Amino acid sequence: MNLLRPRSLKARLLLQILPAVALAIIAITAIAIKVASDAQQDAVYREMSQTIAREASGFDGDVRQAQATTRALGAAIEADQTRDRARGAAVVKQFTVDNPHLLGAGQAMSPTPTVRTPPTSAAACWATRTAGSRSGASA
Repeated sequence: MNLLRPRSLKARLLLQILPAVALAIIAITAIAIKVASDAQQDAVYREMSQTIAREASGFDGDVRQAQATTRALGAAIEADQTRDRARGAAVVKQFTVDNPHLLGAGQAMSPTPTVRTPPTSAAACWATRTAGSRSGASA
C-alpha cells in the first residue's frame, strides 16, 4: 500500500494535477477538431453551391439560346406561304444538321429527364429521317 501513496509533496501534486491537465488537453483538442471540421464542411458546401449556381447559369443561358433559335425556326416555317411539307421537312433537316447541339436541349428540360424518349416519338432526331413520316409509325 505504501507504493501507491507518494511520499514527496511534488509527487502528490503531480498526481492530483496531471489527470486534470490531461483531461483539459483532450477536451481542447476535441473542440479544435470539431471546429476545424465544421469550418471545412461549410467551405465545401459554399464551394459546391457556387459551382452549382455557375453550372445552372450556364445551362440556363444555353437553353435560352436554344429556345430562341428554335422559335426562329418555327417562325421561318410559319412564314412560308406555300405550306409544303417536304419543304418544311427540308428546312428542319438542314437546321438540325447545322445545329446538332440543340437536339438535346428540350430533353434536358423534360420533367423526367431520366426517361429515355423512344425513337418513334415526336422528339426523334429529324436529321436521320429520310421521309416525311416517322420511322416505325404509319404514314
